[in-house]
Amino acid sequence: LILLYVFFIGYSSTATKNMGGLDELMANPAIKAMVGNMTMSITSFEGLLALKGFLMMGLIVGIYIAFMAASFLAGEIEHKTCDLLLSLPVSRESIVISRFLVMVPISVLIAACELLGVYLSARVIGYNVDMIWFVYAILIMTILGLAAGALSMLISAMMSDGRNAALTSVGVLAAMYFMDTLGSSISGLDWLRKFSLFYYQDLNSIIGLHTVSLANYAIL
Repeated sequence: LILLYVFFIGYSSTATKNMGGLDELMANPAIKAMVGNMTMSITSFEGLLALKGFLMMGLIVGIYIAFMAASFLAGEIEHKTCDLLLSLPVSRESIVISRFLVMVPISVLIAACELLGVYLSARVIGYNVDMIWFVYAILIMTILGLAAGALSMLISAMMSDGRNAALTSVGVLAAMYFMDTLGSSISGLDWLRKFSLFYYQDLNSIIGLHTVSLANYAIL
């Protein structure tokens, strides 16, 4: 489904090229509050994918992974299996790490589907795209998803109810997302962005300006 979604977004960029007013719409303060300050044209292949294929997808994937990870620790307490788990001859660190590693192949599979969707859509519409920048963008999206999962596991470790841990994790991620979008569109709130995981994703710089900050990868 992710592959088809990204493919459709890339393919539909041919239709948006001839649609006037989209970039003006993106300048609307209400829209900026939702998606941030996009520097790329929404009518371009890169701009449309950055907005709908990566920015929105990054939020959705982050919430999915966070929701899944929230039950890893709190769920053990909720279902009364925590004592049995701790009675095994393994360290608590090993238990946490093993739970975290479950998220890695899922994140890699999602990233591969997104990258394949970009490649196929570019080939179908005959667009000459430099895939390396999409590789960098999808890589940092994958790291963002794992960071969201790690944050969710931290919240899960402090709660005994898996459902409440999941809802709290989703709420924290949603708050971080709007901290980033509002901070990018309102100069007085720019300082808020540094407390958001989404700030360090910086798709505008990677896809639009073809610059990569290794510091952002390291922070995530």
